[in-house]
Amino acid sequence: MDLEVVWTEAASADLDDATGYVRARDPAAAEKFTKTILDHTDIPATFPFIGPTYPRGANGGNREIVQGSHRIFDRVLPEKRLVEILAVRHGAGQPPPIEGS
Repeated sequence: MDLEVVWTEAASADLDDATGYVRARDPAAAEKFTKTILDHTDIPATFPFIGPTYPRGANGGNREIVQGSHRIFDRVLPEKRLVEILAVRHGAGQPPPIEGS
């Protein structure tokens, strides 16, 4: 069940912010960090319902997957054959408000 993965503007901004944070502390690690997150967000294309629902225990297509210290929030839209990446947040930070969650 391969679906198309699309990024929202908010999620892209989150990734840019996180990459900037890593780059300021360890420039060599920034590229690897970004590649790792991008590679991880390809997983829901094949396994769209991987990870727990968000918020936990909810019904619906909002999901959360973890990559290292970051949480990736997505929404599965099977009727459109899409997975939307909604947000990328550090695990210690506040989760994003996600419409429909």
